[in-house]
Amino acid sequence: MLRRLYPVAVTWTGGIGLGLALTYFVGVALAFLPGWEEWAEFFVSRAIWLLLPPYGLLILHMVLRNHVGRYLLNQGAYEEALEYGGRRMTPSLVRSRREAANQRVICAKGHIGLGEYDRASEILAGQHRKLPHPYSVEARRWLFELALRNDDRDGAEKLVVSGREKTKRARGEEVALLGCEAELALREGDLERYRERMKDGIWRNGKHPRLVLCRVLAMVQFEAEDEDSEEVLALLRLVEEPIGRDMPARRGELKALRAMVVERRGRPEEARRLLEEARKEPVDEWSKKVIEEVAGELG
Repeated sequence: MLRRLYPVAVTWTGGIGLGLALTYFVGVALAFLPGWEEWAEFFVSRAIWLLLPPYGLLILHMVLRNHVGRYLLNQGAYEEALEYGGRRMTPSLVRSRREAANQRVICAKGHIGLGEYDRASEILAGQHRKLPHPYSVEARRWLFELALRNDDRDGAEKLVVSGREKTKRARGEEVALLGCEAELALREGDLERYRERMKDGIWRNGKHPRLVLCRVLAMVQFEAEDEDSEEVLALLRLVEEPIGRDMPARRGELKALRAMVVERRGRPEEARRLLEEARKEPVDEWSKKVIEEVAGELG
C-alpha cells in the first residue's frame, strides 16, 4: 500500500506547493491594487508566515522526489521504479543534472531487477564518465556488475578504477567497485590481486555486503572438503537479502552455493532442497552456470 501511495503523495506535495506559491504571488499583486487596502493590511503583516507552507512543501517535494525510486527499488518494486524514474532521466529547467543522473541509475537498477541486463547496459553505457559524482561511480559499479554476470572479463577489466580516478565519498559505491574487482580477481585465479582489493575495501568499510559477498565466495572456493565451520553458511545467509534485492538473479546462485556447503558438511537432504529452491529463483547466465556446477558436484 505504502509503495503505491508514496509516489502519488510526493507528486501531490509538489502540486499543492506550486499551487500555493502561485496563490501567494496573486496575493502579493492584489496587495498593491487600489481598493484592496484591507487585504494589503492583512497580507503584509502575515507575508512571512503565508510564505512558509508553499516554500516548505516545495522543498519537501524536491527532496523526496529524489528518493522515491530508491525506496521502490528497496521494496522490490522494479516496474514502479522504472515508471517513476523513466520520465525523469533528462535534465531540464526544473530538474538538475544530479537529479536526472539519480533517476537514470534508478532506471538501470530497475531493469537489472527485472533481469533486463541489455537494457540496463544501454542506459548506463558511457555514463561512468559523464554523470556527476557520485552517480558516475554508481554507474561504473553497475556496468562492472553486468560485465561479471555475463562473464565478460575483458569488459570488466576496462571498468577497474585507476589510481587517477576519484571515487571517494560515493555512498559506498567505491567499496562495491573494489568488491567487483576482487570477484574478477577470484575468477582469474589472481589471489594477490584479490587480497589487495579486499584489504583496500575493508579499510573503507569491511561490513559492506558486496565486500562480504567476495569474502564468502573465496571461502566457498577454497574451503576444505571436510570443513565443519558454520561461518560460511552464516555469511551466505547474511548477504542473500541485500545482494538479492539489488540483483535478484544472484539469489539462485547464493542458494546453490549454500547447497554445496551443506553437502560438504554431510547434510545431503538439505543440500538437495536448497538446490531445488535455487532452480526456482530468477537466473542469469552466470547463476545458471553456478547452479549446474553445484548440481554436478551433488550428483
